Amino acid sequence: MRIKKHKLLPDEVIEKAAAGEPEAVNRILQHYTGLLQVSVLFSWVHKRRYSRSLESAVNGSPV
Repeated sequence: MRIKKHKLLPDEVIEKAAAGEPEAVNRILQHYTGLLQVSVLFSWVHKRRYSRSLESAVNGSPV
């Protein structure tokens, strides 16, 4: 998988989002949606692999 370099959001957008402005919050969410999806997927896969290897260790069977 190829990782794209994202442009940073302007400080103004981040400051407005921190202040609770809905449009700025939405802009940040749209900007980072792909990264969040990949992060969640990676976390799920890692957790699933870890639980399988832990289960195998407890049961004494190979992975």
